[in-house]
Amino acid sequence: MPDIFDEFLDELKRRQAGHVGTDAGNGQPDGDDPGDEPSADPEPSGRPSRGGAPPRRPRVIRTREPRRFRWTWVIVGLAAIALLFVSVGVGFWTDVLWYRSVGFESVLWTRVGATSALFVIGVLVTLAVLLGNLAIAGRLAPPADPAATASIGDFLDRLNRAATSQPAARFGAGPRPVVLERDELPDLTPITRLVIAGISIFVALIVGGSMAAGWETVLLWIHRVPFAPTGVPVTDPVFGRDISFFLFDLPFLRGVQSVFNALIALS
Repeated sequence: MPDIFDEFLDELKRRQAGHVGTDAGNGQPDGDDPGDEPSADPEPSGRPSRGGAPPRRPRVIRTREPRRFRWTWVIVGLAAIALLFVSVGVGFWTDVLWYRSVGFESVLWTRVGATSALFVIGVLVTLAVLLGNLAIAGRLAPPADPAATASIGDFLDRLNRAATSQPAARFGAGPRPVVLERDELPDLTPITRLVIAGISIFVALIVGGSMAAGWETVLLWIHRVPFAPTGVPVTDPVFGRDISFFLFDLPFLRGVQSVFNALIALS
């Protein structure tokens, strides 16, 4: 079976011989030499024939694509903000006008204030718990040995060298196996911390949203009063508690318990 490289060299010699015959006699092929092959007609675009010298590569002109790409993202961000303002802001302003027309604007602002405060408290508490646990885990974890653990860049370089150091694999041979020892694995601790911190922020937003949704339960617990329609407090015959406990206190305590359980499980 002939070598592919030898065939390539033979084909290159034949093309060079045809190119030399074409250049003799002011570009006309030499008819006395039987070994010369006639050159093909030039292409309509003005490029040299296939048997001639390879065309020069066109000069690459750098354009300002990164700046255009940056402005595209800026325009997309501004469009998203405008869409959010139109979809949310217009509806909120409509509610303000309606509450103001009926004389209960203070009710709307009370709800908005309670929702915003609960969202901020939920986000801050969740971030303090999750990121605090992450910091404690980082301090308690044993430090990595730089001499025994490879960096991520070295690990990727080794994989690239292993993939490109076997040219026979391109001509039908099997791929070269990559053997990695335990000490050559990269240290993923920095990347893992960043991923966990990002997940913590995302979870904090979810917890803050769930707490903001329970604004009515929190306000009822803050402004709770004894259940006494006739002037005498009514107690539960089984547990001996006031009926207001089951209307105001118990829903609030269940909400606190659910948030506490979620934070413990996530931590």
